[in-house]
Amino acid sequence: MIGIDYFRSARTRAVFFLLAVFAAGALLSSCRSKVPRETAPGVDIDDAIAVEAGAPPGLEITASLLQGREDIGKRFKTYLPDSGIVPVEITLKNNSGRPVCLRATNGFPLGEIYSGFILEHGEKRFMLLSPFEALSLIMADGRSLRYSKPGIFDAVVGIAFPPSLFYYGYKEVSIGRLYRALYKNSLYPARKSGVLEPLRIEPGGEAKGFLYFFVLPEDSPYPTESNDIEDVIVLPGKAPMILVQPTDPFETGPDTLDIRDAMTARLENAADQSGADATRERVVFALGLSGRWKMGDVLVGDLRDTFYKGAESVRKVSSYSSSKGRIADASTLDGHAACVINFKSSSKVCVADLDVGPEASKTYDLDLRAARVILTEDGFISMAEDGECRFTRHGEKLTARKVRLGKLSRDLFLDGDRIVLLSKESVSFLGASGKDLLKRYDRIPLAEGRRRFIGRDESNFYIIHESNKVGGDTIAVYDPDTFEERWRMPLPGEIEYTDMESGLLVQIEDGTILHMSREASSDTLQIDAMGYAPVPAGAIAYRDDGFTVVGKNGVVVNGGQAPRVIPDLVTRVPVTVKESPPNSSRPR
Repeated sequence: MIGIDYFRSARTRAVFFLLAVFAAGALLSSCRSKVPRETAPGVDIDDAIAVEAGAPPGLEITASLLQGREDIGKRFKTYLPDSGIVPVEITLKNNSGRPVCLRATNGFPLGEIYSGFILEHGEKRFMLLSPFEALSLIMADGRSLRYSKPGIFDAVVGIAFPPSLFYYGYKEVSIGRLYRALYKNSLYPARKSGVLEPLRIEPGGEAKGFLYFFVLPEDSPYPTESNDIEDVIVLPGKAPMILVQPTDPFETGPDTLDIRDAMTARLENAADQSGADATRERVVFALGLSGRWKMGDVLVGDLRDTFYKGAESVRKVSSYSSSKGRIADASTLDGHAACVINFKSSSKVCVADLDVGPEASKTYDLDLRAARVILTEDGFISMAEDGECRFTRHGEKLTARKVRLGKLSRDLFLDGDRIVLLSKESVSFLGASGKDLLKRYDRIPLAEGRRRFIGRDESNFYIIHESNKVGGDTIAVYDPDTFEERWRMPLPGEIEYTDMESGLLVQIEDGTILHMSREASSDTLQIDAMGYAPVPAGAIAYRDDGFTVVGKNGVVVNGGQAPRVIPDLVTRVPVTVKESPPNSSRPR
């Protein structure tokens, strides 16, 4: 079994990443018939490509290679083909009269519907890399996996402690300049984590930038060993081609709720313990719009009713006045629901009895910013961002118990008759009731990391390993008793939304939605369905034919299925060699 310590080695993670890239490259270079085809019903991508010479294109596209080592080095501060990376410059103008969208698979096996650009040579197809994946290939020793752009705090520390300034300077020279060159020249908008956002181009709009493809040495148009050869090598056979597959932009629906934030929580009630049918599965909290002269309402309702009945299905449980308020966490237990709303330096906890009217709701003001709220039978536990925990009894304004769990505390959650605390270096188990409430009785050391609880099923904990804004987050599966890691799934970006609904529901920062379930014969997850929403989700309802999403901003997206390829705009263009600029020192 590969445990978490295995992945702590930066070098090992880099090798693991490279092996994954080579495996994916081999898969994508196989016969085209093995690649899933997903287009408009009854339309094959090859049949949809216009082949008439001189036909007026809806998209005006050119694709070109830089001439060689000198041109690539000037642009990217390193010779990318030495790392198996071929940069292709794309210029694109939308003459179709309608907006189009070009997507990227971001490493998922999504089929061609999400492959906005594919590099082809003969029967081979080559894998598109995000700028961060390209950086990881260049820095094969793993340093890119720990790189983040220095901020103001780093500058202050560097000035106060000259060795730190030297370290940050070295990091910027060795890694940062490569990082900036790749991101600056990318055709796709890229997040800090490296995930590629969809590229939307309005009618008459233009885009220009580079795509990065992983190409094995024997297929590369560039030399990778001899420094004396400067020019592009012409590949045998047909010229390389770029397959361009635009899709319809996924538009949001006309429905909008008057809210500024939303969050869901799954009900932990008798249905989870006895197997009986639940009358209510999940609740949604939302913050109504507020302004300078307007109080905002804290709303709560049954999630499924909210999707079908809209705003009339939610009820007010409290009010707030600050437009800075955001929901930090939500919790449910035995027909009760609670949420914590964070303001600049304080919090408000709202507790609602879902089976009784609004008069049963209670609010509690805290003089700290809380990261978590957990309902118990007698009250609620709030955890501050600095690790301080407080227990407040239902109906009482004063804190009944206060415990400092340490600044390294990252998350805690209720698991039956115990509370599980995740810190940077360990997992601890605390009492959940009576005199043992918040009293630590066991601790298991863990490899250092930032962990966040998602949920559990009958035999597993699901935990997010946060990326610290460098690379994507990771979903890890743990044994609930020993807290041994059983399995993990790296994702290409940070996770925006999670929910345990008949499996695991995840939205990544680029808007991609994944519905995953555990295979019966193992602890691994498989992707059952995928979709997309152009808004950060505050709530998602999963159906067999797609998703319904309520964005944190109140925008309702109905459908959520994958977008459709626009058949008449699908085309292939030859990859030419770009002429060197006049001031190039290379012999012409």
